Amino acid sequence: MMSVTMTSKRTAEQHDPIGEISLLLPRIYKKYRSRYARRMNGSDITVRGAMLLRAVSALPQATVGNVAREMSVTTSTASIVLSGLERKGLLRRRYRVIGRSRTEIELTPAGERTLAALRPALDPGLLSAALRRMTAAERTKLLDGLRRLDAVDNNEVSKVS
Repeated sequence: MMSVTMTSKRTAEQHDPIGEISLLLPRIYKKYRSRYARRMNGSDITVRGAMLLRAVSALPQATVGNVAREMSVTTSTASIVLSGLERKGLLRRRYRVIGRSRTEIELTPAGERTLAALRPALDPGLLSAALRRMTAAERTKLLDGLRRLDAVDNNEVSKVS
């Protein structure tokens, strides 16, 4: 009975690819990205906080905006994470005037030590490992589809909807 139900469900989903994609994308995102909000083992830093420390370390003149882009999050999300790390003494903001006012972010010595300790745990291997289980042709199809989806202009889509 269960296999009949599963077969019927798959058949229905195959007839509604938009519905299936709409269900799968958030589920896949959550499966591979939800861990970024969790605390890292043995630390009071979230994975997202560690990613912010790594982005600040990697960028020559780190600002909230370019750190957010590096992390693939919104500026407000980066700012919230930044404020928490600043309260913990792991980074500081420096206000400078270079043409126009800018706030640069830099790691404190404590932030550098924390990042060094957390670096091994920042490996994004889970998604990479899952992708390696797919064939090269499947990865190419997936990448092509994701690029096309990314290229859709949502302003134009909302006019049609």
